[in-house]
Amino acid sequence: VSPEELELVYSRISGIKDILIYSKSKGRDTILSAIVVPNDDVVQNDNLQEYFDEAFRIQGKLLPVYKRVYEVNIRNADFIKSSNGKIKRIEENYSI
Repeated sequence: VSPEELELVYSRISGIKDILIYSKSKGRDTILSAIVVPNDDVVQNDNLQEYFDEAFRIQGKLLPVYKRVYEVNIRNADFIKSSNGKIKRIEENYSI
């Protein structure tokens, strides 16, 4: 599964400024996880985690099971990016 392909699909969710999708071991399984930087429009939402959990669940229904994100984390700081604006896949960007 290409993370960039899924980031494009899930970035259509309203309220997402930036998104980083990666695979994560959870017990004996591997799941897709997302780290989301919300845009200013939704930051004031009291139920931000619930909002994104539900939005990802709805978007995931349109995708095959192996392309669904099962864990969403919210990050308050912007990601470190390259000079051309792409999110760098470095350790610092995976912290929440």
